[in-house]
Amino acid sequence: MNRTIKTKTLAVGLILAMASLPAVSETTLDYQLETGVAHTNNINRGPVDGADETVGIIGGELDWTVDTRRADGLIDATLEHRIFRNDTNDDETLLSLNGEFDFELIDRLLSWQVTDNFGQVLQDVFAPDNPQNRENVNVFSTGPVVSLPLNSTNQIQFAAAYRDVSFEESPQDNDSLSGQL
Repeated sequence: MNRTIKTKTLAVGLILAMASLPAVSETTLDYQLETGVAHTNNINRGPVDGADETVGIIGGELDWTVDTRRADGLIDATLEHRIFRNDTNDDETLLSLNGEFDFELIDRLLSWQVTDNFGQVLQDVFAPDNPQNRENVNVFSTGPVVSLPLNSTNQIQFAAAYRDVSFEESPQDNDSLSGQL
């Protein structure tokens, strides 16, 4: 099955954004590798005569944060490959990629936020959680935040955001504008 999805190019945007940052004052990189095995006597949650399945799981996580004088950001990625030993389902690879950056354009007055979240969701929440019931979804959001000081301890904040949600197969794609005070 050919699976494609309309997404924003998070990687290119983040690389360009990071290239324009001043010297990094602090950055951290954490990672974790995982492996495991799961077994069930009814993998597809059938009403009678459930199918036994053993699933091998291998994966990892990567967390990267950066903190500069003018920008803060993080990227979290999780990758997991599932091998269905009894072939009740096709093997699958799941990816979750989340990026969030806050660029301070005018010191303590105007910043710009960019977030992108990519992952998988169930197409039918009442159906079994398996590869045939899963699709990719991407949520991209960006917008300014204005902070106006009222006194030494209080401020008033205005924010606006554009949000684009893209599903791989479901007809639920949407975009929106929002604001908050």
